[in-house]
Amino acid sequence: MQGITTGAFTGTWDNSVNNNNITMSAQTAFNGSGTGTRTIKLGSATYTWSFASTGGTGFSFGVTTGLTLNAGSETWVVSGVSQTSKSFNTGGKTLGSLTVNANCGVIVLSGATTLAAITLNAGTALQLSTSGVTASSLSVVGSSSAPVLLMSTTLGTQAALTITSGTQSLSFAALRDINCTGGATFTASNSFDLGNNNGITITAPVTGASRARSYAGL
Repeated sequence: MQGITTGAFTGTWDNSVNNNNITMSAQTAFNGSGTGTRTIKLGSATYTWSFASTGGTGFSFGVTTGLTLNAGSETWVVSGVSQTSKSFNTGGKTLGSLTVNANCGVIVLSGATTLAAITLNAGTALQLSTSGVTASSLSVVGSSSAPVLLMSTTLGTQAALTITSGTQSLSFAALRDINCTGGATFTASNSFDLGNNNGITITAPVTGASRARSYAGL
């Protein structure tokens, strides 16, 4: 399937009964942004954006006029190989879990974002909006040759990453302009402090930060 667009749709789009997993390849994979009087029921399905090389707006609920969204149990997956940034805009709605598969390039979270959970795999980068990101948990597992970058969308301005409880253990990560808050304990082992971070204990690896620094443009 190429993509789903429901912005001008009126009625109910319901995937909460059969919970069919859907894979999309269009530049805008799932576009729920618009002004139609519509109800979208996402169910507990997995929505995968699988792309070849180009970026785009993978998932968007940027304009929520007329929208009733039943969400929170679904999973959004980004899969593919690209160095072009790709965006995920929740429109202030609470959505389910976001998983970014290995080597997918840069994912940009636009506006205030609330997700059930965030999972980032090696060789990916996540830009957090300065409006803040809230999640129930964060899994970051990079590697020595392909760390995961967490950074604000605005250089020099912190983005708040809010998780209320638990221990969030990152490995082989690189962080810049991130304020970890909300009550959880944040640690990052074998990781890189690229500056202006708060609320997290970052322990450096023994050697090298070339891949992390190239991601960050340093």
